[in-house]
Formats: sequence, structure tokens, C-alpha cells
Amino acid sequence: MSASVGAALYDKMITNTGAYIPIGGLKVSPVLAKLVEETICPDTGFSPVYFWSCLETLTSELAPEVERCLKRRDELQAQIDEFYAKHQEACKDVTDAKFLQECNQFLMDIGYLAPDQGSVSATTAFVDEEVAEIQGPQLVCPSDNARFLLNAVNARWGSLFDALYGFDVIPNEGALTRGEGYSTARGDAVVAYADALLDEIAPLALGKWSEVARLWPTFVGDAQQLEVELKSGKTTGLQSPSFFVGSSGNLGPPSRGSKTAAHLADKGRIFLKQNRLHIILEIDHADSVGKTSPGGIKDITMEAAISTIMDMEDSVSAVDADDKATLYGVVNGIFRGTLSTSLMKGGRQTNRGMNEASSSVTQWAT
Repeated sequence: MSASVGAALYDKMITNTGAYIPIGGLKVSPVLAKLVEETICPDTGFSPVYFWSCLETLTSELAPEVERCLKRRDELQAQIDEFYAKHQEACKDVTDAKFLQECNQFLMDIGYLAPDQGSVSATTAFVDEEVAEIQGPQLVCPSDNARFLLNAVNARWGSLFDALYGFDVIPNEGALTRGEGYSTARGDAVVAYADALLDEIAPLALGKWSEVARLWPTFVGDAQQLEVELKSGKTTGLQSPSFFVGSSGNLGPPSRGSKTAAHLADKGRIFLKQNRLHIILEIDHADSVGKTSPGGIKDITMEAAISTIMDMEDSVSAVDADDKATLYGVVNGIFRGTLSTSLMKGGRQTNRGMNEASSSVTQWAT
């Protein structure tokens, strides 16, 4: 077989979902063959021929064991059907402890239930840190819904200000009601809430986050720490200096020329980490939000949902080749970082794609 089955053959056979393309010893739906040829294999270094050859080898190796398991399942089902057919009257009384014990013993005898072997222990290795060591939300999404999956993937990093402003953590009532444009009162409430949250998860050694005027990294010996200037002019740092893990951008101490000029020049990021979860302080004194918030913080990007289960079984119905091609295409887009979809939001057509891992999400209150 050639490396490419050919677009003309695909287009001809795709119209007949009952037709299959012979590839090696396999018979493959043209929908799946086209997906592998045009979407899955490109830029991977592996040809469709190699892909199908590997699948054929795997299928051949596993087929005898699958056949054995299916045969054993049929045997067990036949024995269970026969048992309950003989005990139809007894089955009507679900409170009959003697009959329930008899049922349990029968299932043990035929090997459907295995005897208790006592305590067991299991260990794992080479498991991603997000699954093995970081405590955080795990989202489960149907793999046939690109929009849901994109929401879940993008939830790894999110704007705290955006979340607070757009949802009812800040009551959407009275002076704090969200309107057509930006509400200054609601924005101030968002900043105040964020300050209180930082006081809780990354407290300062002196003062509160609402009193912060400026932040910058400084060396203490060979290690960098976060230095904080309060509105009173006093300087302090984090109560737990190890929470600070780094910075980027143009951030420096007040001694860099005039204080006003230094404040205007400040633009960068402060990276904190608590319980293995990162918090990014987005600093920009010239920003419309940064001008009104402590230390020029225009937003706080937080690491939230740590992992996502791309469900291909429980929450979806993937029966035929067309269904499976949809699932595999979406998952392929996730792995490549190229998945996108169009949707209607607020009466307008918009596109949604995957955010860069370290970037903050959409600007809040736009």
C-alpha cells in the first residue's frame, strides 16, 4: 500500500459509510482513514502506513485474549441466567438474607466474585506531577464538545479579577450591579476582595496588601525575595519568603531615579507559589486598573483547575466511525494546541481557542 490512500479515493468512499478501505489486514472506515491521513499523522514523523501497521500488530496480539475474555463473559452470563431462572420466586424477596447468602456463594463458586485476599498496597511511578502531587480541581468534559474542553483546558490559568467581576462572588446588586460599561464601584470591590485573599494565602510580614504601594524582587544573599513598599513608606516582605518564586519584566526599587518615573515604568509579573499552586501578580502602574490597585496590580492570574479528563465514554455516545472521528479530531487538537471552535456569545459570533499556558486570560470588565 502507498503512503497515501489518496484524496480522490477518500472523497469517493466517504459517501458510503458502509464501505471500508482495506489497509494491510485491516478494514478501515474511510472517515477514520481520512482523519489519520490528513489530521493525525501530519508533522509527527510517522506515516499513515506505519500507524495502521502498528494497530494491526496490536490487534493481532490482543485478539486471542479478547476472544477468551468474551467467551468467559458469555459463560458466566449463561450460568447466572440459569441460576436466577431456577429461583424466580426467591428473587422477589430482596430482604431474604438466606437467599442473598446463597446468591453470593453461587457467584463465588462460578468465579464471578473472588475471595477477599486481605489488605493490598499499590505504588505508581512516572505519573505527572499534576495528578500525583498537586491538590486541585480536576474537570471532566465530554470529548465531543470542543467548547467544553476548551473551557476546561483554559481554566488551568485564569484571571481572578475577571472571575470576581463577572460572577456573584461580588453581589450583583445595588451599587455593585454589573452594567453595560465598567462599574468603578464593582471594580473597587474586586480589588478589595483580591487584597483580602492575598492577606489570607500570602500574608505580608508587616501590614496588609491593601496598603501596598510597590513590589520588586531583591537579592538576600544568593536568593531572591520579594520586597514590598507600603503606602506609609515602610518596607516589608512576605511572611513566608519562600512563597516568592520569581519575577519578569521591568520591576525595580524606588532608588532608580525619581519615584514617580519609576512607578510609571513598572510593568512585569511577580510569581508566588502556595501549596504547589502559582499566583501571578500582573503589575502595570500605567494600566487603567493598575492605577487604582495596590502596587499597580492590574490583575491576578491564578492556577486553578489542574487537570482535565477528556471523557470518551460515560458522557458521550461514540458508536460509529463518524462519532469516533469527531472525538479523535478534538483530542488531536488538544494535543497539538490548535483546537478552536466558533460560538455565539451575547448575540455575536466569536472564536474560542487554547490560551498559552503562562498567559492570563481575557481582560476583565471589557
